Amino acid sequence: MAPEKKIRILVVDDDRLTRTMLCDIFADRYDVLSAEDGAAALVILGREQVDVVLSDHIMPSVTGVEVLRQTMTMQPQTVRILVTASEDIADIRDAVNLAHVHRVIVKPAHPVEVEGIVEGALRERALEKENQRLVLELRAALDEVQKREVELEHELRIRTEELREVMAQALKK
Repeated sequence: MAPEKKIRILVVDDDRLTRTMLCDIFADRYDVLSAEDGAAALVILGREQVDVVLSDHIMPSVTGVEVLRQTMTMQPQTVRILVTASEDIADIRDAVNLAHVHRVIVKPAHPVEVEGIVEGALRERALEKENQRLVLELRAALDEVQKREVELEHELRIRTEELREVMAQALKK
């Protein structure tokens, strides 16, 4: 049996202390990558598969919403979470409408809250994957049933024809 893949989280924040705190929350259970700005995050996303992107919004050069929007294109299955101190409703709107974020976390956030949000998002993602697997399994089973149904209908036609022939022979006698 292949070893289970360790979940990978990318933390993006230009504030070193916040970035370190966020990384520390998950370091004991997950593979944690970090980027000091949006541009660095996009480089990482171009070369590494990640399961969760936890991105600050207000950063130099590339905003968190833009990082998460590009994540949606580059790695659509990745959970996207925006972390922001901004109370600008336009930022929240853009996060939801453009980046399809799972959640928005408003700073300052308690580590337990952040951990709970990420854990919940990972559980949701696992359930979505399981649902997709079950749908594929169900479709395959349905295809087999339909194939068997065609075979049985063909067999029934053959047997019906044989029965007609036997009955015709019996009536001639």
